[in-house]
Amino acid sequence: MQNNWSDLIEDYGCDVQGKLILSPFEYDITLKNRDTLFNNDLLLAEEDRKKLQYYDEILIGRAQDFVAYLSCIRDWSKGPEPIVHWWWHLDKIMKNELIVNIKEGFLMYLGEKISLY
Repeated sequence: MQNNWSDLIEDYGCDVQGKLILSPFEYDITLKNRDTLFNNDLLLAEEDRKKLQYYDEILIGRAQDFVAYLSCIRDWSKGPEPIVHWWWHLDKIMKNELIVNIKEGFLMYLGEKISLY
């Protein structure tokens, strides 16, 4: 399965780095795939985990782009996803309500420090 994880991470990386030209529904799948990677973190090789962190940093830096592009299919303010699934809360990142520190493995939300792992 490791090869499949690597492939999924590479697909995620292509989507978060590239121009937003696909259907917003395709990027919704990208974020769902990020859920899958989060839920299987213990199965990832160290190299894959580092790549994922790199791509996560890119997504955080592009929060505004993704929020704008996906707003036609998603009401960001009403997402039921847990805050540790920060990729579903890019609107909060954009507004500095949510601070995600990928390298240190934590996020800050409503004054609370929460571990990502």
